[in-house]
Amino acid sequence: MNWQIKKIDKLEADQLEQDLLEKMSDISHILHTQKYEHLFVARNEYHVVGIGVGWVNEFHPTAMYFRIFISDRAQDADRMADAIFHQIKLATVHQDKWIWAGSESDESMSTFLIRNGFRLIRKTYMPTLQMNDIQKHFKNVEKADNYISLKELLNNTEMKQSFFTLLKETYTATHQVNPVNNYSLEEWEDILLNDAPDQEHSLISHDYHCIDGFIMMHPVDSRHYEVGWLGISESTEPTLLRRLLKKQLESLSEKGVATLALEVDTTDWHAMKLFSFIDVETGEAWETYILQ
Repeated sequence: MNWQIKKIDKLEADQLEQDLLEKMSDISHILHTQKYEHLFVARNEYHVVGIGVGWVNEFHPTAMYFRIFISDRAQDADRMADAIFHQIKLATVHQDKWIWAGSESDESMSTFLIRNGFRLIRKTYMPTLQMNDIQKHFKNVEKADNYISLKELLNNTEMKQSFFTLLKETYTATHQVNPVNNYSLEEWEDILLNDAPDQEHSLISHDYHCIDGFIMMHPVDSRHYEVGWLGISESTEPTLLRRLLKKQLESLSEKGVATLALEVDTTDWHAMKLFSFIDVETGEAWETYILQ
């Protein structure tokens, strides 16, 4: 073994090889803001050849999230990855599980995860579709009739409480393996609004002031939107979401939106059902693994 592992406080980009910088690009925001709990580097005589980062997601505080990056020039890469993870595990105090989330195309990490006893808990697909192509699948769908916009709902105390209760319930139901933090309804409202949904085009269905379904929409730019959180109550037919989306597709198209990005988790049966008209699983997935 010609490398040693050391815990450090901060990474200096000018000390890193280009291949490591490229591999770490999807967590660069965590590194730049230093919102990590643990940072380990493996060094040989001349270079940093491995990096391990561990951080806590406030939304799911019982897990230690982590990523490990090994340079292409590193020798004994498998052993190095295992040794870095061992240090992250030893440093973990308040969490009882470890979460890795990344691209399924990262074959070396897939091997590492299997070798260390992780199990796959979720795949997330994020296709971007042309608005015209989506609308073809909704030609024979009736538009929802009993709905209000998020902007209107926020001014109705009774309906607002019903909505955020359903939002909390649907999210919690799809994240049982890695539980969500115990937020109040007021905190759920802050979380949603901080994510900047389009309050005019995010729609909520109701039945005599009782919320039974919702789909949030988020603008990326004037021509491109993302579908956000969605869900229905237990007693509601899944077809309600198709009817609600039909209305949103029409209004967004009139607004000039040309493309729509989806985020479909395999643990979110509402989203899987709503977007079953496309084969989302043909695209590359973002995978989440857990070790407990």
